[in-house]
Amino acid sequence: MFFTQDERQPGQRPQWALDPAVLLDLSSIIHCQAVYTAESRIIITVPKICCFHKVKAVTALPDYRLSVQFAEGVTKIYDIKPLFEKWAPFKILANSSDLFFSVEVDPGGYGIIWNDDLDLSCDELYENGESIKTPFDGLMAFTDATQLWGLNESTLRKAIAYGKLINGVDACKYGKQWVISTEAMKREYGLPKVPAK
Repeated sequence: MFFTQDERQPGQRPQWALDPAVLLDLSSIIHCQAVYTAESRIIITVPKICCFHKVKAVTALPDYRLSVQFAEGVTKIYDIKPLFEKWAPFKILANSSDLFFSVEVDPGGYGIIWNDDLDLSCDELYENGESIKTPFDGLMAFTDATQLWGLNESTLRKAIAYGKLINGVDACKYGKQWVISTEAMKREYGLPKVPAK
């Protein structure tokens, strides 16, 4: 077994001790609260609720900023200039605007990538990005809503057909794609049931 659970007081979040000899892909851990070395072990504190903030779209902006749209209908501006000093590999972006503007969403939406050496996680972008207001805030695709709430798309289509969700107010179809407001989902189905993946 790779993990052993440390002793903890009632009410504390679980902590897992990992033998340093065991290789672990940290991206496979869902949104760690803390990762640090203590007594020759890596300690990973797992939050009570794990949730990825999947990236749906990214756009490079002037002055080394990124506009990042998340699956839950939130848009944030992320400034990468501080990374030039913090992490040496990011300095190449300061000298290559073509590379900077080539940013794209990582397959699966777990972050953004420039090349094999440069990427940022979805959690870094969400936690350290600055929220902005857009006309599309709070809107999400049916597929994203069904994943977050653990529903089937047919459930949402039936809710519209039966008047539980109002077409043109709570949800709307653009071409072949249905979108729905986060507020309507919370009103009808409560908080998301399934962590975003």
